[in-house]
Amino acid sequence: MKFNKIDREIIKEISGDLPLLKSPYQAVAAKIGIGEEELLTRIDEYKREGMIRRMAAYLYHIPAGFSFNAMVVWRVEPQDVERIGKEISEFSGVTHCYERKTNSIWRYNLFTMIHGRKNGECEDLVRKMAEKTGIKEFRLLNTKKELKKRSPRYEWD
Repeated sequence: MKFNKIDREIIKEISGDLPLLKSPYQAVAAKIGIGEEELLTRIDEYKREGMIRRMAAYLYHIPAGFSFNAMVVWRVEPQDVERIGKEISEFSGVTHCYERKTNSIWRYNLFTMIHGRKNGECEDLVRKMAEKTGIKEFRLLNTKKELKKRSPRYEWD
């Protein structure tokens, strides 16, 4: 699909935070200068084309009470990444799960982001994940301080 100016404006507007209004798509459409029905039709087309996977709310975990979080890096045999990634993703504290490339220095190929409400909760969750999957090599990287967090924005020149 080739993007025109309106498509680029739509992607720019919906990739950030939507306005907290009763009709957020109507407000976005008005800002772009199109009707709400056209906006929703185009968004559906982007989904069918595979350019948008989903539209979802983004929870700011600290104000919601999840003040402890950590990235966990796991060393998993390449043939087991898909299976173990699915197992780990089933834990409710996991918000992100990615396979990453390794190199001769960094051998961890599966990354998860986990969240907890109280001190020690992340460690307990990681222990349960390791027990369930049998993974022996992992590192828990607790967050020291959040420096930036926002919805992704996609813009064109």
